[in-house]
Order: sequence, then C-alpha cells, then structure tokens
Amino acid sequence: MKHLILIALALITLTAKPQDTTVVITSPKWQVGVLFSPDVTTGVYRFYPYGYKASFGFATGLNASRKLNKHFRLDFGLLYAQRNDGLKDLVLSVDYRNGFSYDTLASYKLKNNFIEIPLKLKWQFKQCKRFIFHAIIGASANILVKSTSKFTYYNGTTNEVYSTEKHTTNFTTQTILPSALIGIGMEYKLNSKLNIVLQPEYRTYFLSGYGHIETLTALGVNCGVSYGF
Repeated sequence: MKHLILIALALITLTAKPQDTTVVITSPKWQVGVLFSPDVTTGVYRFYPYGYKASFGFATGLNASRKLNKHFRLDFGLLYAQRNDGLKDLVLSVDYRNGFSYDTLASYKLKNNFIEIPLKLKWQFKQCKRFIFHAIIGASANILVKSTSKFTYYNGTTNEVYSTEKHTTNFTTQTILPSALIGIGMEYKLNSKLNIVLQPEYRTYFLSGYGHIETLTALGVNCGVSYGF
C-alpha cells in the first residue's frame, strides 16, 4: 500500500501543469505625457540646389493618447518646435561701380519656430512582456510664429567677416505648414501606470507658397515619459 501511494504521488507531480508566472501589463485607456525630440532638418532651395546645410533643431511639449481597441491608439499633442535650415559655401559675386568685382563665400541660416499640433494613429504589432512596439502614421499642422535669419559673408576688400541678423514675426509667406509623418515607437512599461517612450519619426512638409524653400524634411526621435489612467 505504501508503494502504491508513492507511485500515485509521483504521477501527480509529473502530470501537474506548471503555472505561468510571466507578467504582461496591458495598456490603459488614456495616457498623457511629455516628449522631447532632437532632430535634423534638410531641404532644397529653389534658387540654389547645392550646398544645403543640414541643421539641428528640436521639438518638445505635451502628448495625449487614447486607446481605440486592442491594437490601435490615437495620439494628439501640442508642441513647440524649432526647424532650422540654411546654406553653406554660397558663392556671391560682388560688383562695385568702379568696375572692381570679386567672389566671396557666404552662409545663410534660418531658425523657424513653430507651434505644432500632431495627430497620429499607432498600431501595436508586438508586445514582449513590458515592451510594446508600434507602427506610426500621422500628420501635423505647424504654425510659424517666429523666424530668425542670419547672413554671414567675407568682405574681400577689408578682409573682415560681417554678420547680419533679422527677427521676423509678421510673415508674407505661408505661415501654416502641414506635414505628414511616419515612424516606429517603443514603450517600456515601468508598471501599470508609468511608461518610457522612444519614437523615431520622419516627416516631410508641404511647402506651396513657402518662400525660397522647395523641399523640407526632418528626422527626429521622440523621448519621454507617459502616465496611464
């Protein structure tokens, strides 16, 4: 009898199903957070397709996210962004009335400050324990609020470098620049409420009527934290 009891206990131990202790934290219905994105801007000028100077800028502000269903979220936000552009190694031909002329190198830099209102659709395609991965597509309205231009050139007659700077808040060109964006995002869930966010994004601007720039694109990485409820 003792041997039968031991055999029965051994069979129960072998056939018992182990419990899964893996913790999977689901996304809350709402998330709010703050983001900061360093980015680099590139483009092409209509009158000078060479020598465009890629410039660094940033975007920062608030973001909110609403869960639509198991796989989709809708994000919207309010950001302050600076998108910079400029020209380097610009060769200018300077003519004087006495007939003397020379070529000089110059550079031009423009800082554009925007209020950005993005709207994004995020598709959750993978969750691995505390990591959630999204594919992102969206658009944003970029309202131009301030522009600072700086022109630097070398004077060949005096061997001096001159620089002029101008601030503009009243614009004659397009002041609302729509843009389209795509990206991929990752969230790391610290717990059921707090998340660390990392979202590389690429955007292109629609510039009909925007002065001298023909194309403008920006590549950035949104970094931040969010709180769910």
